[in-house]
Amino acid sequence: MTPPPPSTFRHSFLPASLPYPAAVLLLFAITVLRSPGAFLYPSFWAEDGTFFFRQSVEKGAGAVLLPLYGSYHTIPRLVALAASVLPVAWTPVLFAGAAALLASACLALFCRPGFRWLVPDDRVRALLAVLFSLAPGARQSFLALCTVNYALFCGLLFLLLERDEAGRWRMGPGRAALVSFLWFSVGQGLVLAPLLLFLAWRSRRRIFLYCLGSLVLSVLLNLATENTYRPGHVPAAPTLALVFLDNLFLRLGFLPLLGKTGIRPLQAASTPAFLALSLVLLAGFLTVVRRSRVLDREGTVALGLAVGGAMAMFPLVVLARDYALVLLSRPHLRLWGRYVLVPSVLALLIAFVLARGARSRLARAAAVLALAWITTNVLLEPFWERPQPLLPFAWEWPRQAALLQEALRERRAGRLREPVVVGPILCRATTPDPWQIDEVRISP
Repeated sequence: MTPPPPSTFRHSFLPASLPYPAAVLLLFAITVLRSPGAFLYPSFWAEDGTFFFRQSVEKGAGAVLLPLYGSYHTIPRLVALAASVLPVAWTPVLFAGAAALLASACLALFCRPGFRWLVPDDRVRALLAVLFSLAPGARQSFLALCTVNYALFCGLLFLLLERDEAGRWRMGPGRAALVSFLWFSVGQGLVLAPLLLFLAWRSRRRIFLYCLGSLVLSVLLNLATENTYRPGHVPAAPTLALVFLDNLFLRLGFLPLLGKTGIRPLQAASTPAFLALSLVLLAGFLTVVRRSRVLDREGTVALGLAVGGAMAMFPLVVLARDYALVLLSRPHLRLWGRYVLVPSVLALLIAFVLARGARSRLARAAAVLALAWITTNVLLEPFWERPQPLLPFAWEWPRQAALLQEALRERRAGRLREPVVVGPILCRATTPDPWQIDEVRISP
């Protein structure tokens, strides 16, 4: 491996080394403090209520095996099952807390020493992990089980990209088992198949092929499920390729450099003009990569496959969701919510990795200024969400939870004779047409 150049950063408010458990707790605390309303005025977020909560209390352990919109969500289902044996009134808080903890555990992985090949300075990696937790879309991805799969995807990326002191890719039986388990909660994991194949080829280790086999199994199971949101007509290959290029260059290139306001002319530009400007941007980026020489060749290829695979997530979403083509195409590209999390993490990571190439004092100062500019553009979103009470939820949920709790207690004791129906239960408003659980039916 190429020896690391001097760090661009000489000082940090973080300790010299942040242990992984401490990093998880730090990111979790930041998430909770950023959105206190999710815990002060708890309510379900969309499918957290309409599927995970309702099916866990109605069907019990059998709900773990139920797919949702064409994919399995094993980890959220297990969280919902565990929460179903606790007081019902706690469930929205438990869901939000579990999602925040899962997301924090995934992003805090970057603090581990196995990523010194990307960012050698332990303090800078800890800072980056904090910045990851501030990414746009983090509140949605971190506080809801139905969207935590995007944070889990980041965790999978980091598990695959970690190396030991000799530069070998880490993948023991325990890690392989964990990766294989995560596939069944991350439907978009299919896009990481090229990275897995490369790691298997370079390392000559069969254990990567075992991970690939479990990925294939998860994909086949997902394809066998019913997906009511699957498009009626499969988009053509050129359309999917354009979705990939739109998201690749806008999210990872132009947005970090120009900001949300600066990319609006590019969104309105014609496709040939946009692609021409993208080629210019790509040529400049490759020039910087070649001159920086901060990574060894194998690491460069692995990181490139990770980035390319992650951005292939967007055409994959278009194939799985009939509404996604509009949201993920350049003129109407969604720059908030869960779709922004993974590109934001990658954009920050790439910027900090390239900053390692700064050798002189002047170059390091310029790198710090560039990183500050890029970080501001990538993370431009209100830091704190005012905890405004959602009054209908505050009024109705305690009474509804008490009715469900009593019905579940009677069912466990074998004394329930008639079905108990509670509803509608309002979920946290995310659109002008809020989600709600029409009814929860507790049957004998």
